[in-house]
Amino acid sequence: GLDIGITTNGTLLKAHLGSLKTSGVTKLNISLDSLDKDKFYKITGKDKFESVMESILMAEEMGFQPLKIKCVVIRGINDDEVLNFIDFVKDRNMNIRFIEYMPFSGNKWHEGKFIDYLKIKDIIEKEYRLIAFIKNNAEVANNYRISGNKGIVSFISSISDHFCDGCNRLRVTSEGSLKLCLFSPKYKDLDMKNYLRAGNFSDAEIAEIIECRVQDKVLMHPDISELLKLEKNNMLSIGG
Repeated sequence: GLDIGITTNGTLLKAHLGSLKTSGVTKLNISLDSLDKDKFYKITGKDKFESVMESILMAEEMGFQPLKIKCVVIRGINDDEVLNFIDFVKDRNMNIRFIEYMPFSGNKWHEGKFIDYLKIKDIIEKEYRLIAFIKNNAEVANNYRISGNKGIVSFISSISDHFCDGCNRLRVTSEGSLKLCLFSPKYKDLDMKNYLRAGNFSDAEIAEIIECRVQDKVLMHPDISELLKLEKNNMLSIGG
């Protein structure tokens, strides 16, 4: 099936779940950074909490698997909800994915708000036993089954324990550019839109261009001080 990511605006998702399913989409990633309606509004700036929750429950009922719920954990904002998320997914065929707070343009990243995945894991293990899955080389998350339950919990350690040397992810931005990494500078993006629209490049030639550019993927992303200097680097334009 196709792997598709959906943002926190659940109204659009809810209206199109049926057509996504009939089109052959089997996997969904849905962003949800809080289970509290008021906090959700403060984080997203949108009063869409009920729509997102309805979409998640509808997607579960329709059999989307895996159904991944993505949560960026920020100290002092939603780190007190970690166990609430576990309680939400533990008896469901869902995967809660806790993502470390990463510096992007305009997101006001601050070291004091950062909490690494081991501390998040410690919070969970005070109440639950986690059983690790065997990790393959290209997997970006550390995955665990919640002992005695259906739910799966994952940790994406982009900052504290990077996985760049094994990452095989590529992204196409909303502007039609191929991006090698969330943290790669804009000048390294490949303008796929122009190649596809030109009409004088064969699929084989485009594949060769992509293959050449992929050789530029780095073994480790820059440190925090360098990441904070990146411009025009936000998730709204990158997609995530």
